[in-house]
Amino acid sequence: MAAPAQNPNAIQKSEPKVVVLADIIASKRDALAAVAAKNLDADRLVKLAQAAISRTPDLAKCTPLSVVTALMRCAELGLEPNATLPQRRMWLVPRWNAKLGGLECIAQVDYRAEIQLARDTGLVLDVIAEEVRKNDAFTLERGADGTSLTKFTHRPLIFGERGEVIGYYAAARLEGGAVP
Repeated sequence: MAAPAQNPNAIQKSEPKVVVLADIIASKRDALAAVAAKNLDADRLVKLAQAAISRTPDLAKCTPLSVVTALMRCAELGLEPNATLPQRRMWLVPRWNAKLGGLECIAQVDYRAEIQLARDTGLVLDVIAEEVRKNDAFTLERGADGTSLTKFTHRPLIFGERGEVIGYYAAARLEGGAVP
């Protein structure tokens, strides 16, 4: 028995194409390259983003626009999404947005990357960022106006239990010796 003849005017039914976030990211490679800092390769950025999605499945549930926007921010700053090297890392974080009724991706710069970006300007010579624990010795003196910082000291407890974290601080030494 012969197969029935196909009507050339019949509407062909096809399965809807599923667009995967990893494919959307790959399709934005040229746009990412256009804004990428000199130290960041767009192909590497795309691969790291795709790897981040495989390690953090909730990222695939985020709006594609929010993920691409976060990656654009990575590219502009020359930072890598969820990378191993903390001095060049920006976290891709899925967050619930009640207005959207779903997840969106937030780009969160690692504090060590913020320090490196400040150093890269050439205006900041040195930065420290530390945690203060309950049993550490920490003093802070403010200026006469109550807002300017004149002096602080931090002596972490060397022997014994330092206790729980009670705060954090950062200090920078700027070009010319100023300490803000």
